[in-house]
Amino acid sequence: MKKLLLLLFFIPLVSLSQVKNNVNINYSENGDGKFGMGIVYKGDGVFIISESTKRNGFSAATDRNFKKTEERAMENLNKFLELNEYTHKLISSEKFIGEGGILGKVFLTFKVFDKDGVLVLNKDDAKKQLIELKEYLDLGIITQQEYDDKAASLKKILLGN
Repeated sequence: MKKLLLLLFFIPLVSLSQVKNNVNINYSENGDGKFGMGIVYKGDGVFIISESTKRNGFSAATDRNFKKTEERAMENLNKFLELNEYTHKLISSEKFIGEGGILGKVFLTFKVFDKDGVLVLNKDDAKKQLIELKEYLDLGIITQQEYDDKAASLKKILLGN
């Protein structure tokens, strides 16, 4: 299970398209690699940033190393948010200790919002939500005005306006 979890975080990272931003989530566009392990979009506006602990002697999975690693992850998260004029809501902070306590990782899970307070989504998620909204409209669960209000931001993501 641990190996599968690690494998999932090394799958190539996705790019998101927003109204005014083309965001390369793993920051590889500048090629400097200074943003740590990377930020992964999980869907529905949820992202995970991961950072590995630094080795100090024989073990990397110490409380002190985890604290420093979490601080680094928060710094990288703040760079990502500032770069794109986003805000966030932290959902969870988790620690992972590899076999023998040598490898440690910190995972911060968070939701991202643009400067207008709209959840940041990729095109697939925006399309899925728009289809769902249309179904709600057709079933009479929401009004045309509610549909139009919620669909406007989703259409901007889909159309890249």
